[in-house]
Amino acid sequence: MERTKTQTRRRLLTVAGGSIVAIAGCLGSGEDDDTETEAENETETEDEDETDETESESTDDDEDENEEEEEEEENDTEEAASTLEHEGTEVSLVSMDDAIEWYEADDAHFVDTRGRPSYEDRRIDGAVLSPAPDGMSSDPVDDWDHDETIVTYCACPHSIAVRRSASLIEDGYENVFVLEGGLDAWAEEGQPMVGEAVDD
Repeated sequence: MERTKTQTRRRLLTVAGGSIVAIAGCLGSGEDDDTETEAENETETEDEDETDETESESTDDDEDENEEEEEEEENDTEEAASTLEHEGTEVSLVSMDDAIEWYEADDAHFVDTRGRPSYEDRRIDGAVLSPAPDGMSSDPVDDWDHDETIVTYCACPHSIAVRRSASLIEDGYENVFVLEGGLDAWAEEGQPMVGEAVDD
């Protein structure tokens, strides 16, 4: 800090406990003192501590923002992975856990979207046959209300089921899902299966 000859300087000298011992003033000689008082040292230390705290808080805020952005990206990825699209129609996937819960509570209709030979060979117990893309004449789905929950599946694990689901959605069915993982994942979970190739 520069001082002029006419500038008055005052210094507070402190001792431990913060008591003021003396106030000294003098007319400036134009020469700066080479030594700093304890009070000035303490002030500088406090300023440095505050700066460090501010930088630390800023770093913490940056880390929090980065974590939030990563979580949003993960959510976006999950959302993208939880839907499929067929010719402009978006179809939702249902997780295996939710599908099992719906099955056990009898809260959904299960629809096998493959051909008759595959259906006869093995299928989810209680599922109806309604082949992709548009079902068949006298299709069992035609008897269901449009607001009932429908879970379609195939064994590929989604490509046939998503086509039938898209067709159902276009026909006005509101709650249509594709079984995530398909029939093979259902079998791996040990869920109820029937058919000529299914061991009793």
